[in-house]
Amino acid sequence: MAKCDLSIELFEPDRLYASGQPIRGRVHVRADAEITCKSLNLQPVWRTHGKGNSQSEKGLQQSLFQGQWQANQTYQYDFETTPLTGPSTYHGHDLNVDHYITARADIPWAFDAKAETPFRYRA
Repeated sequence: MAKCDLSIELFEPDRLYASGQPIRGRVHVRADAEITCKSLNLQPVWRTHGKGNSQSEKGLQQSLFQGQWQANQTYQYDFETTPLTGPSTYHGHDLNVDHYITARADIPWAFDAKAETPFRYRA
């Protein structure tokens, strides 16, 4: 079990993003114990799901934090990133294409905490 919980808040969650437009938001961390975080990373990704072979691509990863989190504390890290140039968000009968912002806390000797939130993208 992870020693912390992550969540991602987008400042404009209903916006339709295009290539090069900044995506701004905040990663929330709630620590259940004292934790050494090797790296809190953020990354845009897109992936397909549905019938057939799945495809995915990961964008530029950025580090938001490295250090200690104290037990029973919450932390917030603002970010700005851009979406990957890729296929538009699409929800069809047999295939879906979704874009996400993902966050991952690299925690030694424990399960890494992860979170993701979707956003809409137009090529």
